[in-house]
Amino acid sequence: MAMTEEAKAVHEDDSCPQPPAEISPEQCCASGCEVCVYDHYNAALRQYYRDKTAWEARNATQAQERV
Repeated sequence: MAMTEEAKAVHEDDSCPQPPAEISPEQCCASGCEVCVYDHYNAALRQYYRDKTAWEARNATQAQERV
């Protein structure tokens, strides 16, 4: 199946997701906040892994289509 020009453009700009910046211990106030900076970091990290898995799947499919 041939890709449309629009689909090719989208895939050409499809760079590998980057992990979120790590949290330094100084960023947490250690006062038991209901939602800590570590909670935000962990949520961003989970999203990164989901995005990277999807990116790897897309790129594996593209590599197979080129063969």
